Order: sequence, then structure tokens, then C-alpha cells
Amino acid sequence: MPLAPGYQVPFAERIRREAGILTGAVGLIVTPQQADEIIRSERADLVLLAREFLRDPYFPSTPPGRWARKSTRRCSMYGLSRPSEKQKAALPRKAAGRTA
Repeated sequence: MPLAPGYQVPFAERIRREAGILTGAVGLIVTPQQADEIIRSERADLVLLAREFLRDPYFPSTPPGRWARKSTRRCSMYGLSRPSEKQKAALPRKAAGRTA
């Protein structure tokens, strides 16, 4: 299965449609716009952004103008980018890989 933004969403969509149950979508969902589209188009009932929150714990408070810049970089790398120095500085020392 190739990794691409939203790569597991079709599974949630199919289960939701065929089984008639609530589903959650995962799989490199990295922008609020992507999550919104999944919900509005009824492809899933819930969107989980785990990897994005691990990368940027302040993601929910990111100004909308920065989402496009951040998502372009991350989507082009299939969401596997390293945290920026600013993001590392905001994390606890152990989580950022620093000991001193």
C-alpha cells in the first residue's frame, strides 16, 4: 500500500457505507482542510490526526495562514518530515531528543 496523504480513508469510507456503522479515518491526514473534506463528504464520522499532533502539539492553535505552508512541506514528504528547530524548542527536553 503506497503511503500518501489520506491513504487509509477509503477503508473507513467503505466500512461506513457497507456496514452502516460509524467510522474514524486515519492515515497521514495532515491539514484541517483535508480533515474537513473527509467529514463533509461523509467519508468518515471522525478524523484522527495523531501523527500531526506528535509533530506539532500546538497544531490546533496554528494560524490558518501557516497551515498551507506546513502541509505542502509535509505532504510532499508523505508526512515524514523532521520537526523544525522552533518545534523542538517547544517540546520537553526528553521528547525533543535533548538531555541537557
